[in-house]
Amino acid sequence: LFDDFDFTAHNPVARTMELMLASLDEHNLAAEQSKLDRFYDSVRRRADGLDNAHAKQRVIVELYDRFFSAAFSRTVDRLGIVYTPVEIVDFILQSADQVLRAEFGQGLTDRGVHVLDGFAGTGTFLTRLLMSDLIEPHDLARKYAYELHANEMVLLAYYIAAVNIETIYADVRRELAPVLGEEHDDFGDTVPTYEPFPGLVLTDTFQSYEDGDRDDLHIFPENNERIARQRALPITVIVGNPPYSVGQDSANDDNANQSYPTIDAAIRDTYAARSTATNKNSLYDSYIRAIKWASLRIKDRGVIAFVTNGGWLDANTADGMRLSLAEEFTAIHVLNLRGNQRTAGEQSRKEGGKVFGGGSRATVAVTVLVKNPTASGPAVVHYTDIGDYLTREEKLARVREAASLAELDPVLLEPNAHGDWLTKRAEDFETFAPLADGVLALRSNGVKSNRDAWVYGSSRGGLLERLEDMVTYYNAQVAAGVLPEPDPARISWTDSTRADLARGRTYALEPARVRVATYRPFHRQRLYFDPTLLERTYRLPAAFPSPRINNTGFYVVGPGSDRPFSSLAVGDVPDLAI
Repeated sequence: LFDDFDFTAHNPVARTMELMLASLDEHNLAAEQSKLDRFYDSVRRRADGLDNAHAKQRVIVELYDRFFSAAFSRTVDRLGIVYTPVEIVDFILQSADQVLRAEFGQGLTDRGVHVLDGFAGTGTFLTRLLMSDLIEPHDLARKYAYELHANEMVLLAYYIAAVNIETIYADVRRELAPVLGEEHDDFGDTVPTYEPFPGLVLTDTFQSYEDGDRDDLHIFPENNERIARQRALPITVIVGNPPYSVGQDSANDDNANQSYPTIDAAIRDTYAARSTATNKNSLYDSYIRAIKWASLRIKDRGVIAFVTNGGWLDANTADGMRLSLAEEFTAIHVLNLRGNQRTAGEQSRKEGGKVFGGGSRATVAVTVLVKNPTASGPAVVHYTDIGDYLTREEKLARVREAASLAELDPVLLEPNAHGDWLTKRAEDFETFAPLADGVLALRSNGVKSNRDAWVYGSSRGGLLERLEDMVTYYNAQVAAGVLPEPDPARISWTDSTRADLARGRTYALEPARVRVATYRPFHRQRLYFDPTLLERTYRLPAAFPSPRINNTGFYVVGPGSDRPFSSLAVGDVPDLAI
């Protein structure tokens, strides 16, 4: 696609990778490579006749998206990789420039305004910036060489981002040649020169800003010099589409998110410390880490413009986050693109299309956060809702038409003392009699099995037969003294079963523990009610101690659930997810 540029000779990571590939070639990997020949041929056919960088960029992003999501689905799941529609990218860039000018009297083009995309993907944000009119022609070379920065941790995406950015830059320079008075060859074309993009770093942005992080100097020395330079710069504007993964669904996935002690401590001391929620795990979602990292990175002056999961806008867990943001920033602009398909019925239809297509079922929001040291008081929150019942295409059309925040008609939100923005609680709520620990004697969560397929069943005999197979397999692993590769057909591994195996604890079946349970509304199932094989039973053994003892409880959908609020009377052990 980009054979005009000698990328592998100039990029510091590519040079090292070429040495690795040369070593691998000595081991005759032709057979493995031959499996990709048809794929490469299809790329060549797609590329044939594409004579401009814009068209090539569309093709390569499409190919990358399809190839990567199929070939590396676990990485996509863990990192929350979704690629951003250009309408949203352009809106974010224009909005960042507009807010920067309004707050600081500077634009993205100005000297000293360093712009960073910490989660570059295939480089869409910087390529769209280079193609836009936001950078003046005479500022272009300076911005490219010194003031534009991008990080990417996935090697394939890093390669594509580098070639994309460098190719677009060369294209733009060629188009601007008459304005810039640059030299031409005998045919009137600008003399092409390859200019590597020095602002791109192969790195995990979160890890590279951890306290005491050490660079792998012996592997990629020039790459690490780049991140060292970046860390020393006064970053003014951070843009991008951060990853959004909150973690693996189960231990069987063996695909957990990495922890980042410094950033996570900052979240714990601010967003989590001020949250009234009991379970605060969602505050360590990657996109929330990105917001916290960016707010620390710009220090006391700058602009952050992200497109993220919008759940933080009204989630009960994020009340402390909203309180913190309103104090840390002086202005907050939000465009809620909706699309929450974890809702149901009429509300789901009102949420409309998903702007990321199949990439996300959550609410999506564009957020611009401003820190202006000359302003005082809590942040003014400017909020715009994209509207009800809109398709994906209609939403993107409205974003394209608006172009930036300047063309929106926001409402000003007045956050209350509880951190409520969109939906505010009744102030007399605290005077209500509590259902739990007030009207009723005991409260508990429902059963959290983390292995429904094994511990629930319609027939008692079938349930025990499946459990017998699982327990036999587990006990064999205890005898062998090793943790095998995850095999969901044999057992669902969880933290507790891994810990039991490490301790050498064996399991035994007790058929008398089979109970009747309310698995879903009006849907009862057999349940093997044993804390040993269930991940969590909470206080249910006290509420339902024996099938011979009748007890009645009320199952209430918890605050912040995706399901509409409702309650259900139950006379059997309830599941967590009724």
